[in-house]
Amino acid sequence: MTLPHIARAPKDEDFKSDGPRPFFAYADTGLGKNTDGRFGASIVRTVRAVKPGDGTGWHYHHAELQLIYVIRGHAVLDYAGIGRTVLKAGDMVYQPKGVRHDVVEVSEGYEHIEIDMPASFETTSVADPTNEVA
Repeated sequence: MTLPHIARAPKDEDFKSDGPRPFFAYADTGLGKNTDGRFGASIVRTVRAVKPGDGTGWHYHHAELQLIYVIRGHAVLDYAGIGRTVLKAGDMVYQPKGVRHDVVEVSEGYEHIEIDMPASFETTSVADPTNEVA
């Protein structure tokens, strides 16, 4: 019998700064371990604000699913084919596999829940698609 996975609210010491982005700290919920890596879930928060020019640069993920729900603060993302958008507390974004995007700005105190499938995936940096000639 498969049991439900219950993750309790993380404490400050549960947040680790050893993830893929130096401006974020990550609290792993343990879902990846409980699902043999099929799914992952983390609570992500800023360790410092991100200003324009200091973000991620253009990239895409090889995850089948990446779902982000903003708990507090705001983030400015640029999406190829959509343009710049502001995500604020209560907003949710589903990023399908291969969607090119750039995290441009993130506020101090920002926090989101991220659900991924699979739990671990590769990220590929790409050129700025806004400079592409049609």
